[in-house]
Amino acid sequence: MSTHHNSVIAGDFNLDGKIDLVSAGAKSSSVYFFPGNGDGTFAACTATTVGTTFLPVAGQGSHPVSMTTGDFNRDGKPDLATANNFGISVTVLLNQGNGTFVTQDYPFFGHVFDMLFVGAAKVDSDDSLDLFVCHESSLFVMSGSLSGTFTKTSSISLSSQARVAVAGHFDHDPTPRTDFLVSTDDGNVNLVRGDSESAPCTSGCTPFVVGSEGASGASLAPGPTAGLKIAKPSGLKDGDVLYAFLTKTDDVGQIVTPAGWTQLDQLITTAGDDFTTGLWRRVVTSASTEQATERFTHTDTTAEKMTGYIVAVRGANPVTPEDAPVAHLSGLDNLGPTNPSVTTVSPNALVLWHEGVTGKAMSELIARFGTLLQATEATDSNSGVEVFRQTTPGATPTVDWLNFGGSSSADFHTLTVAVRPL
Repeated sequence: MSTHHNSVIAGDFNLDGKIDLVSAGAKSSSVYFFPGNGDGTFAACTATTVGTTFLPVAGQGSHPVSMTTGDFNRDGKPDLATANNFGISVTVLLNQGNGTFVTQDYPFFGHVFDMLFVGAAKVDSDDSLDLFVCHESSLFVMSGSLSGTFTKTSSISLSSQARVAVAGHFDHDPTPRTDFLVSTDDGNVNLVRGDSESAPCTSGCTPFVVGSEGASGASLAPGPTAGLKIAKPSGLKDGDVLYAFLTKTDDVGQIVTPAGWTQLDQLITTAGDDFTTGLWRRVVTSASTEQATERFTHTDTTAEKMTGYIVAVRGANPVTPEDAPVAHLSGLDNLGPTNPSVTTVSPNALVLWHEGVTGKAMSELIARFGTLLQATEATDSNSGVEVFRQTTPGATPTVDWLNFGGSSSADFHTLTVAVRPL
């Protein structure tokens, strides 16, 4: 078997009372199961394919480089999860008790070769195991369920590429909560303090993204029951700040601000650009009564293509959420659109970058730097948002976006907003 093995786990996976081995083939698309014979030897391995559902480049392997184990669906059998480096995904392998596994692939957005670690721990307040993932310069948490399925619920931006993470109760605060120590490429070990359900952070907090939901549609009519309906991220708390990024493929009319939302910026251009985009904010004051979806419509007299998403930020100042004025930029026929820079005042401000592209049949939008949280597409429109934590006050770097799958150039709009910490 000619492949590299970056991760190996021992356990009784076929429930015969003997210790087995499972390894991840870091230059393949497989996890290998070696049944133990009970005398220190092992039988021939069998392979399970992982991470090939959403491969960004056809014909390439998924390259699982990290693996963890736990009873994810609480059926008494040890399950597995892999972080697939080239596949940009996490695969959950539910154990059938006989050395075979049923797989579930969870895709991430961003760069290949930057999905480096997966671990398992109880992070939230339920009784299911959760997953934590090092991907690009962020630590992601995937909330587990009793069925063994997972949902990405939070993203904590770090100072550099995240390599390895360990879960535990490191700060010895009186309220039980899971913290993380994360090793990053800049030589630092970062302490990420967990948020307790009973005693949430109220000051000195670093804002982080707790959820992102996107939607898109073509030929969306105007009016209160039409337009684009977007689900809000689940698990919202009082004080969470919601940001909605919307694009519309026309320059006639405008996107309507729903009740309870504040419009921070909206760009309506000339016919040459044929594009409208905007940013809206809402502070959650009563999570128990917050509606699950929000509908954005437009004032055009004809149906329009729309795309957008809602990002939830926790740990932001709900009274004065923005740390710097919203910046925007637009242009025509550009191969690599660039985000505008903002100058932050507060340490640990969270910067959200948005890119919208239209008119050139774009099939994919990838940020060259940072962590892409959400990407949606509506026929010839494409949008993405990435997050960056500003660790010291000052100007944020500009970020280039690269367009694939369509013309070599595109019309674009970008928005940049910095979120003030508590």
